Amino acid sequence: MKKILILIISLTILAWNTFATNYKLTSSDILVVNKISSKIQSLLDKNTLQFRETLSSKIFEIQEEYKSNLKLFTIFEEIKINTHLNSYYSEYTEQFNNYNIDYGQVRQSWLDWHNSARSELNLNLYTYDKRLDNTAYEWSKEQKWKQIMSHKRSPDWPFYDYHEIEKWFTDRGVRCLVRWWATSSESIWKFWFDCNDWDCTQELTDSIKVIFDIYMAEKTLPFSQNAHYRWIVHIDLTKIWLWISIRETNETNYYEYYITTHYCTEFKD
Repeated sequence: MKKILILIISLTILAWNTFATNYKLTSSDILVVNKISSKIQSLLDKNTLQFRETLSSKIFEIQEEYKSNLKLFTIFEEIKINTHLNSYYSEYTEQFNNYNIDYGQVRQSWLDWHNSARSELNLNLYTYDKRLDNTAYEWSKEQKWKQIMSHKRSPDWPFYDYHEIEKWFTDRGVRCLVRWWATSSESIWKFWFDCNDWDCTQELTDSIKVIFDIYMAEKTLPFSQNAHYRWIVHIDLTKIWLWISIRETNETNYYEYYITTHYCTEFKD
């Protein structure tokens, strides 16, 4: 919240210094817009989608307050465009709306399957935590863009580099407490579903159940091959978040998707 207040103060100062009726921005105005946009983008990259929503609404409130100032209104519009604040809702809900998928129901099924497995072992249940929202969303989207299922943030990485992935989390504001050498982890998969119905919720749910069953089938495998199962029943992991990015294919009613599950022990304050 302190970061948001600093931004609001900066934007308010900008408002007082740019009072005018001319909406055409000068080169100096554009430099200011770019500087503020860069600072906002840096915060968005390191925080959750919930933070993006809060900041977006705050900027909208300021913009509404000064809407009679055409120049300032234009400045706010440019900042919102530069930082993609205008597309906040559409960029992560449109894909589900397109197929009439109740993503809340899909995500609840994923959590229920995890907790059913944990209950059988008398482990504490997982709870969804939005502080993992941005990282899971970003990595599903990244894999979809590359059309490759991979943990590799860099081509030079090994397939799964625990310390580098932890740093990737930390760089985005996800800092998990150490619990017996565990902090955070990531499970991914690339899969598909067919759907020619108006509502594709059940088809997607059935498809991710296949993935979950594959994860659970690792139970009898040696340590080096059972990572997905270990994260499901890890005694020290308590927080979870799920994101799925869907990609249309050349085949009618056939869709690929990239699923990312992020886990955390507990969050550092």
